[in-house]
Amino acid sequence: MSNYADPSMTTTSQPGEVFKTDVGVLAVVARAIATTRGCMQATVEGVGEVWIDASTRRYVANVADWSAFGLAPTARVRVAVASMPADASQRDLAELQWTLAYWASAGRLPAGVGQHTVIKLSHWPNLSRLPHSPEMYRLCALLARRPSSIRLASRLVGVDEPEMFRFFSAAHACGAIEILAQVEESSTFDAEFEAKSAPLSETSLTSMVKLLWAKMTGR
Repeated sequence: MSNYADPSMTTTSQPGEVFKTDVGVLAVVARAIATTRGCMQATVEGVGEVWIDASTRRYVANVADWSAFGLAPTARVRVAVASMPADASQRDLAELQWTLAYWASAGRLPAGVGQHTVIKLSHWPNLSRLPHSPEMYRLCALLARRPSSIRLASRLVGVDEPEMFRFFSAAHACGAIEILAQVEESSTFDAEFEAKSAPLSETSLTSMVKLLWAKMTGR
């Protein structure tokens, strides 16, 4: 019932822009989840609609354009109490939170989060069911093995800032990222370490992904 657009077709941020998580569809859905005991429906006219059951943390989507849906302003979102569609395929609510933040962030970091914020991956999101770029598997592999600042993770994996910021926004929204420290500016040690750190090789990153996959699957 839903389709994901090509990430390359979306706009990215301009320097200095921040992702305001307290407005738009993501904020409306978050408030509805927090205050609604039963099922609810969020609609952006002409774009799509989602049904959410906060008690079971499941959702159903009928969205033609996820980018337009995620970027819709608060004023365009209509919320109403509604039953889940019968016989529709329900999915984990965390997937909706990732998807909305992925598109709504448009390559920006959330307000209050800086490039030197230290993070780690708390669990692997199921990227096969989510909008993503190939590099995001490598970011997951890195951050599952070692905590890192947002900036350093971007450098080690060799991804540009908008892609790194989009990954962080989506992973944090669905609970897959843990913030270990909020740092306004990098320390002298971090700056020196970053200056000496070359991007990890493709072989190293591939090995990390394979090792973590083996641990998850028990193979």
